Amino acid sequence: QNRETITSNKQHLQNITSQSKEPEHDLTLTSHQQIAYDTIYQHFSNEENRPVLLHGITGSGKTEIYLHLIKKIIFKTTTSINNHSQALVMVPEIALTPQMTKAFERRFPGKVAVVHSAMNEQERWQELLNIHSGQKQILIGPRSAVFAPFKKLKLIVVDEEHDNSYKQQNKFFYHGRDAAIVRANIEGSSVILGSATPSLESFWNAQTKKYHLVELNKRISPYPLPSVLLTQCANKTRGELVANQSTTTQIKQQAPLDLLISSEILDALKDNIQRKEQAIVVVNRRGYAHYLFDTANKKTIECPNCNISLTLHQAMSYLKCHYCLFETTMETVLKTHPQAKLIAVGSGSQKAESHLKQALPQATIVRLDSDATTKKNHLQDSLQKFAAGDIDILVGTQMIAKGHDFPKVTLVILLEVDHLLNIADFRAGEKTFQLLVQASGRAGRDQLPGRVLIQTSNKEHFIITSAIQHHYHSFAEKELSFRKVHQYPPFNRMIQVELSSTNKSKIDYEGDHIRRWFDRLRKTSPSLFSTVKVLGPFAPSVEKL
Repeated sequence: QNRETITSNKQHLQNITSQSKEPEHDLTLTSHQQIAYDTIYQHFSNEENRPVLLHGITGSGKTEIYLHLIKKIIFKTTTSINNHSQALVMVPEIALTPQMTKAFERRFPGKVAVVHSAMNEQERWQELLNIHSGQKQILIGPRSAVFAPFKKLKLIVVDEEHDNSYKQQNKFFYHGRDAAIVRANIEGSSVILGSATPSLESFWNAQTKKYHLVELNKRISPYPLPSVLLTQCANKTRGELVANQSTTTQIKQQAPLDLLISSEILDALKDNIQRKEQAIVVVNRRGYAHYLFDTANKKTIECPNCNISLTLHQAMSYLKCHYCLFETTMETVLKTHPQAKLIAVGSGSQKAESHLKQALPQATIVRLDSDATTKKNHLQDSLQKFAAGDIDILVGTQMIAKGHDFPKVTLVILLEVDHLLNIADFRAGEKTFQLLVQASGRAGRDQLPGRVLIQTSNKEHFIITSAIQHHYHSFAEKELSFRKVHQYPPFNRMIQVELSSTNKSKIDYEGDHIRRWFDRLRKTSPSLFSTVKVLGPFAPSVEKL
C-alpha cells in the first residue's frame, strides 16, 4: 500500500521540481565568478579539508557557482556506471526550496531529490530511498537533510549559512550548518558555506584560517545595488484603541494608516504600482498586533497557560499564544475584562496587509508568513503568482526577505526595524544587519533599478549605516571588537543550562544547588575553573510555558 501511495505521489513531486526532459545549458560565468569558481575548485582539488566560506553580495551569482562545482565534482565521470558521487544542498527555509529545486532540476533533470516538511511521509521516504540507492545524485532540503542516508557524499553546500533557521532548539538540539561540517569530516567530503552576510562566527573562522574565504564583490548584472533610503518611523502613538467601558461589545478596528506606514512609503508603493512593478514589504512579527495592553491596570492580556502575552490575529478578532497555541476571541476578552481600556500595541504582518489593502485598493496584495502558509499549497501558489507578475505587493515576515529572485521587484520596504535592534540578545545587531542587507538584495536584481525604504528612528546607528552602504567588513570589524571586549562568541564559548519542571519551588532549589556546585568547583579545582564565569540562575524571558 505504501508503494502504491508513493507511486501516486510522484506526479506531485514532479510538479514541485518542475522536471524538464533536456538539461539546461550552463550559464557563462562572469570574470569574478570564474575567479571564485577556480579558487574553490583548486582548493578542493588540493584535498584541503577546510570549509570554504563564499561571501558574495546579493545578486553576485553564488547559485551558479554551486551548479558549476556540482557538475564538475559530482558528474565529472557520468559515463561510469559505478559513479555514485552525490551532493547535498541545504537551504534555511521551506519557502526557498521550490525556487532552488527548480534551478537545479533544470540543470540536472531527473538527478535531483527534494525533502521538506510540506511533503508527506511517503514522499520524503521515497526521496531518501533514491538518495540511499544512488539513483539520484543531488538532495535539496532544510537542516534535517544533513542526516540523509547518502551513498557517496562528496560535496555539501550550505546556502545562506548565517540563517538562524539552521538551528533547531527543541527536542533534538543541533545546528544544521555545524552538523554539515562535522558530517563532511566524517565522510571526507567538501563543504561550501555561502552567504551575503556571513555569521560572525564563520567570518572569524575565515579570518583565523579555519575556513578558506572566497569573496564576490560584484553583481552578475551590470546594474548597481539598490539605493537605500531611511524614512522616519510613522506616528509615535503607542497603540490603537480597541475597547473600553462603553464599547464592550463593539471592537474599534479602524485606525489611522500613519500609525504603521508613513506617507512616504505609501507614495513609493503607489508610484511602483503605476509603473507596473512589484514590491516586497517586510514586517518583523506575524499576527495583527504584538499584544493587548490594559491602560487601566497597566497589564497585558496574557496566556492562561504561559508567562507570555497573547498575540492579536485576524484584524483583532482573536488572540493566540505562539507557544502553547491557546486561542480566545476578542469578545471573550472583553467580557472577562469589562472595565478594561485596551489598546493594541505593535504591528504584525496581518495589520500591515490590512492597512495596505485599505490604502491601496487598486493593488493585488498577498501575505506570506507562517500563519498563511498553513493553508495547503498557499506558499508555492503565492510565489508562483508573484513570479508571474499577478501580485503587486508581497507582505510578510523574514521568510520573504531572503534568497528569492524576482526580476520585477524594484521596491523593498522594511517596517519596525528598531524593534530588532532592541532585543535582549548579543546577536541582535548582527541579525538586524543581516535582515536589512538580505531584504535589500531582493530589489533591482534585473534591468529595473531597485529602491529600499527602511523605517527607523535610529538613522545614525552603525548597524543601519553599514547596512545601507552594503559595508559588511566595516560592520564585522566593529561588531567583533564589541564581542571581544565583552567576551562573547566567537571569542568565548557560552553554555546555557536550562531547567524545566511543573514545580517552581523545585526549579528554584535545583538552580541554587547547581550554582553552589559551581562555587565548590571553583575552590577545589581552581586551575580548571579560574577563568569560567557563572551567571545566574535567572528566570528566562518567558518563564512559564
